[in-house]
Parts: sequence; structure tokens; C-alpha cells
Amino acid sequence: MLIRKTISNNLYYKVLLVQKSSATLSVIENSLIERFSNIKLFSALSISEGLELFHNYDFNIVIVSAELTNGDTPEFVKKLKMSKNNLPIVVVVDSGQLCVDEKLVLLDVGTTIFVEAPLSLDVLSQIVINLLKLTESHRGLEKAENIIQALTAAIETRDPYTQGHAERVAAISVRIFEELGLQGEQKEELFVGALLHDIGKLALPDEILKSDTHLSDSQRKVVNLHPERGSHICKGVHRLKSALPIIAQHHERLDGSGYPLGLKEKDIDFLAQIVGVADVFDALTSKRSYRNAMSFKKAFEVLDEEVEKGKINRMFVTTLRQVADEFKK
Repeated sequence: MLIRKTISNNLYYKVLLVQKSSATLSVIENSLIERFSNIKLFSALSISEGLELFHNYDFNIVIVSAELTNGDTPEFVKKLKMSKNNLPIVVVVDSGQLCVDEKLVLLDVGTTIFVEAPLSLDVLSQIVINLLKLTESHRGLEKAENIIQALTAAIETRDPYTQGHAERVAAISVRIFEELGLQGEQKEELFVGALLHDIGKLALPDEILKSDTHLSDSQRKVVNLHPERGSHICKGVHRLKSALPIIAQHHERLDGSGYPLGLKEKDIDFLAQIVGVADVFDALTSKRSYRNAMSFKKAFEVLDEEVEKGKINRMFVTTLRQVADEFKK
């Protein structure tokens, strides 16, 4: 028997469902009604109906089909985001329905996350929980622990292989910072930014996020959007303002070969450089769907090669080597 959850003791949420079939609409409606006690659902079977509802109510989340009648979904999403920039939008995609370029268009206009059909209602419900917790943060919840828990849980729900990654990267980054003899408010900024560095991956399609093979060029292009998307997701939360450069720049490299902006040397945030080294180290020493974890020795060989190529700061790698044994798994 399902227990209906209350996402917040004080808040009442409005969710707009815009789907191409009444059958899909009923499945989603029944699932959310069964699971939550303080969500009110509004349903539409076309873009025109959806826009009419959107203009009459202040919605907290929209769940929309990738293909709709009476208009096109990218234009619909764009209109919603222009009216309410921080609105989380979930796009439901039938398996094999859209190519990477079509999904890239949807990401570009403001899609927050894709959900693959046939729907896993448990996954959809968890995504709704986490995105509505994010809505709470935009309403003024300034406690970092609440914001971080909601956001990191959202990405880990999508990809179990990332479980614990954010926390490990944050811990490694802070130890590098401490070992360098640094102190002050930047330590907290570093911790928060490291925890949320991959939050932009919420927007990645399942076939990319969970791929067990090498990605194509077009798929890699989508992946490379995640720092920018992460910064966009978090920029409306005042408490996270100081962490935005870390989220946006942790994949930039000193020689300009990084992404998304190709920044060089001193143009790259100092704390973002620390997180970049910690991120690579944890990724190399963690098991993934497509490879086994590297030994610490091998991982440092890779990092040393990156130093020699002028991509990352030698000081951070040397410092990490001094404290690495603390992170033996």
C-alpha cells in the first residue's frame, strides 16, 4: 500500500501536465495523486490548453510530452521559461523518439530533465520530489544543507553510478584547500560548489548519462553543456551565488582546452581548478558502467600527464598526492 507523502508541511504545489494522450495523462495523474497529499494537478492535451492554464496559475513544475498537438514542444518550453525562468520542466520522451540534436534543442530552450517512456512511476515521483524541493529553495529556503540534499539526490536518482561522487569530490577538494594552508569563507564556497558541480547533468538524456560505451561527438556536445546548465539551475538561489563559478568552470583547463568556454589560466576560478582536479581523481578511481576503477598509482600517472600538458595546476596534484591515502575506498 502506498503512503501519500507531504513534500512540505507548509507549502501547496501546483503541477501542470501537458501530454499528447489521455491515457498517459491518466497514468501520471493517478501516480502523483496516490503518492502525494499536497500537490494539485492541472491537465491539458494540447499546447493551447497548456498555455491557457499556465497564464491563469502559478505552477511549480511542468511535465510535458516531447511531442504535442497544436504546436511544438520546444517553442512551448521556451515560452514557459521566458515567463518563469526558474520553473522546472520535465520532458517525457518515448524510447527512440528524438535524436540527440532534437534533445539538444529542448535543452537549449530550458528543459530541466528528460524522463524516458515507458515511465517508471517510482522514478518520476522521486524526480518530482527533488525538483519541488528545489522549488522550495527558490522560494527563499537559504539553508545550504536543504538545497544541496535536494539537488544531489536528484542527479543520483538518475544515475546510481554517481552515488557518493559529489560528496567525495567535496571532501577531496576541501582537504587540498586545507593542506595548502588556506582558510576563511572560501572553504565553505568550495564545499558547496564541489557538492553541486555536476548538477547540470540532470538535463542529460538517459542514453548518454547511463551509456556503457564511448560517446559520439554529438553526444559529447550534449555532455559538455552540463557546467553551463548547472550554473543556470542554481543561479536563482542567493545562497549559491558564490559557488556558481565552481559549477560553471570545473571542466575548464589552463591551456584553454576545457569547456564550456575554453577559459585559460588566471581566467579560471581558483576554487574551480581545485574541484577540477578532485573531480578527475575521483572519477578515475571509481567504478563506472564502462570500466573498472583505476588504482591510485595509475590515477596519479594520468594526472601527472595532464600537468605536463599544461592542463591542470601541478600544485594541486602534488597536494592531493600528500593526502590521497585518506580517501582509500
